[in-house]
Amino acid sequence: MSDAPAITAKPPLDTARAVKLTMADAGDPKGFYYLAIAYALNHQEEPDAILEIKRCYEDAVARGSNDAKVALGLMLATGNSLPFLMDRRLPLEYRDPEKGLALLKSAEAQSCSFTQPLVSLDRCSEREESIASEISNIYFNGAHTWIADEAAKALCKPKDFACVSKAGHWQQVVPKDRQLSEEWARRRDACCEKIAAINRARQCF
Repeated sequence: MSDAPAITAKPPLDTARAVKLTMADAGDPKGFYYLAIAYALNHQEEPDAILEIKRCYEDAVARGSNDAKVALGLMLATGNSLPFLMDRRLPLEYRDPEKGLALLKSAEAQSCSFTQPLVSLDRCSEREESIASEISNIYFNGAHTWIADEAAKALCKPKDFACVSKAGHWQQVVPKDRQLSEEWARRRDACCEKIAAINRARQCF
């Protein structure tokens, strides 16, 4: 049996939980990606679960999931817990935009698209999305990392997150680059036909 975290609520994906576990047990990397996504969705409201979600992605990446590499890359670059949810839950001190960008580029070198599970459509449970599009957005907006001031942070009261959020400063690590953004946008466009064909086969529109 897999040592992936147990799913403690009704799986949000259309495909049965048993199928996901079977895929993981059989060593299918995508099975571990699905389990990581399901874990993230089922523990979305738990503030302390975000680091475990990160660990699930890391485990899926270690087992060969290119999709999980995208999810982890986006988490490190943006702080979002899920590829399709802008919640920025990953604490500032755990974010690493440079590493996240490197993971996204590595994933894109393997495949121009990744599988994004869906939870709100009846027609299918997932759709294919462009990896290059995510990279293009990062270069378009730039990315910063949080440099904590440990001395100032030590003066904050326990769980005084407002105080902690001011104990440091932002440092740009990925500068805005319109030219690189446009280059990755062209790579996105080159993948559109493949993505459209996959999504048509899944009846995702």
